[in-house]
Amino acid sequence: MSVVKPQFLIGTAASDSGKTTFTMGLLRVLKRRGIPFAAQLQNVRAVVRRSERNDNQQ
Repeated sequence: MSVVKPQFLIGTAASDSGKTTFTMGLLRVLKRRGIPFAAQLQNVRAVVRRSERNDNQQ
């Protein structure tokens, strides 16, 4: 039996739209309320580039 952990992604269609500000505010609220959290950074561009490279090699 696997355990599903709650997750969500903060993203927008453009850069400079306040993702970091929102994230920092959210993390501050979680910390103040004593809610445990773990942040994980995802570099989507790196994943897309890697995928494009693999597609071009085939």
